[in-house]
Amino acid sequence: MYVANFAQYYDVHATLVVTKAEEARAKKAYKLLCNAGLSSVLDAIHLIEDGIATNLPALVAADFQRAIELFGPPVEYISGTTTKKAIMITCF
Repeated sequence: MYVANFAQYYDVHATLVVTKAEEARAKKAYKLLCNAGLSSVLDAIHLIEDGIATNLPALVAADFQRAIELFGPPVEYISGTTTKKAIMITCF
């Protein structure tokens, strides 16, 4: 009979502690990132900070950064940056 040794798993520490309100704002920010079709997270932050997008919930840059920390980068952003680019050969 095998007895597992879980001694290495006793010290579990939370690396990111957020409140429910912060998590809700991060979900809204992540939803905006996924649905807006922006090229990067910085574009979404500039969209909010420059006042281009109006009538949005009270989102700030920290909400977008927290969304990336909690949920990871959007799949749409990753799939656009990891595709193989065609090589152009120019003749002189």
